[in-house]
Amino acid sequence: MPPFEALYGRPRRSPACWAEPEDTVTVGPEIVVDHTEKIRQIRQKLRAA
Repeated sequence: MPPFEALYGRPRRSPACWAEPEDTVTVGPEIVVDHTEKIRQIRQKLRAA
C-alpha cells in the first residue's frame, strides 16, 4: 500500500478528480488527530516489516 493511501484511506487521485461531490472534508483538530494516529500506525508497521 502506498503511504498516501495508508494515510488518507484512499488512492491518490489526479487534480482533475479532486472536486467530486460525494467527498466529505474533515477540518480542524479532528484531521490532526486522525492523521497523527494513522502516521503512528504506519510507523509501527514499518518497524515490524
